[in-house]
Parts: sequence; C-alpha cells; structure tokens
Amino acid sequence: MRTAILLTVLLLAAPAAFAQRNAGTHFGLGVRIGAGSSNSVAGVVDEDASGLSDITFLVPVDINGAFRVEPELGIARISLSDDDSDAEITGTQYTAGLGIFALSPQGDVTMTYGLRAGMTSFSQSIDTGGGDADASIRRISVGPAVGGEYYLADRFSIGAEVGLDYQIYSFDGDILEDVDVNGFATRTSAILRFFF
Repeated sequence: MRTAILLTVLLLAAPAAFAQRNAGTHFGLGVRIGAGSSNSVAGVVDEDASGLSDITFLVPVDINGAFRVEPELGIARISLSDDDSDAEITGTQYTAGLGIFALSPQGDVTMTYGLRAGMTSFSQSIDTGGGDADASIRRISVGPAVGGEYYLADRFSIGAEVGLDYQIYSFDGDILEDVDVNGFATRTSAILRFFF
C-alpha cells in the first residue's frame, strides 16, 4: 500500500518537476543572420554590397517560458574595388537593437510574436586615386516580427523570423546630400540560440 501511494505521488509530481525546469528566467546567446539589402544598409550605398549578410549577436532572456527580451549587437565591414575606375570602397556597419516577444511553446517548437526595433549606422569611404569622399547612413527601424524555433536539444534551437519594419533613413556626407527617407521593408532572418 505504501509503495502504491509513493508511486502515485511520484507520478503526480513528475509533470510539475519537469514544468519547473522551464519556469524562471533563462539567459542565452544567439546569432541572427539576415541576407540582402532589406537587412543591411550597405546595399543602399552600393548595389554590389547589397548581398552583404547582416549578422548580429543576440542575448535572449526568457522569463517564465512566456516572454522574451532580446538585445542585439552587430558589426559588419566591407571592402570593394571597382576595376573600371580604380576606386576603393570601404565601409563599416554597426547595429544595436531590442526584440520583445510573447512565447507560445508547443512541444519542441516555440512560436514568437512581438516587436523588434533597432538602429543601424553605416559609414563609407571612397578613394578614387584623385581624392576621397565620405558618406554615412543612419537607419532607425521598428516593426512587428513573427518567428518560430525548433529545439534540437534542451538548450539549443534553430529558427527563422519574418518582420515588417517601418524604416527612417538619414543620409549625410560628400556623396549624398542631407536627405531623410522613410518607408516599409520586409525582414527575414535565420536564428541560432543556446540557453544556459
């Protein structure tokens, strides 16, 4: 009789023990990879740079398995040569942002619904042999994002995200007049995350 009661208590307590594993706050590290000019401002300056991948590092913080706050930082550097004009183009892009998401776990898959906002700064220098020219672009973007991630293991996931950003561009420098442009753009990303 004691054994039956003990087994019953253990069977009833087991789901709660497993649920507590996902409860609380969990920190992680991740990488977000987006391809194309919709993710990288470098393609705005030079169409040859439009294939530059936008890679940012993420620090996901999951709260009680229902909410995620995800700061991100990134840097990219490009160097292009134009054989026709002997021009050398170099550029550096910095990105900082924040994502806020509701989580919907369904087995090994977690859907994310939320908002991602960020600021990207791109500076470019062109050496034509006869002189130098500089340009800079700043982009502020904010918009909804929907994603999904599949857990290959308890702490490692692979996923994808799509979003629609409202973007404000500000151009400055020798090449570009002082101009402000705004509009909408789609964003796609592949994401890898590891939780501690």
